[in-house]
Amino acid sequence: MIERAQLGGVGIPETKLALYHTRDDDVLSPTFTIYRLNKPIELTGMDGNLMATDTVLLMLSPQSVNQEVLEIMSLISSLVIQEPKTIELFEEADGEAIKQFLSEHFFNYVQQKQVRSMDYV
Repeated sequence: MIERAQLGGVGIPETKLALYHTRDDDVLSPTFTIYRLNKPIELTGMDGNLMATDTVLLMLSPQSVNQEVLEIMSLISSLVIQEPKTIELFEEADGEAIKQFLSEHFFNYVQQKQVRSMDYV
């Protein structure tokens, strides 16, 4: 994770969120975890500016994964910054509210994939 942070900023500008995402052979299975810090830390944002964060979003994956896993990880990343209310959700909401939000979007994602695959039948 230190190596990832050294590659470039991990803080999402104009939020209190940091998104660490990386793929590595030492990771056994894809994970998405949210950590609430007891007190804010300062780090570099994706825009290169220093910022304070109190919520760390950790997205890890094995180096070799199938396309579906990459699509799901991309979906999560895009959902985080989708709009101000989703940023607020990830900054402030409890775990159950976030699980509900992600479940709804995963369900929609799977439904769309099924519709697309039926178009080829």
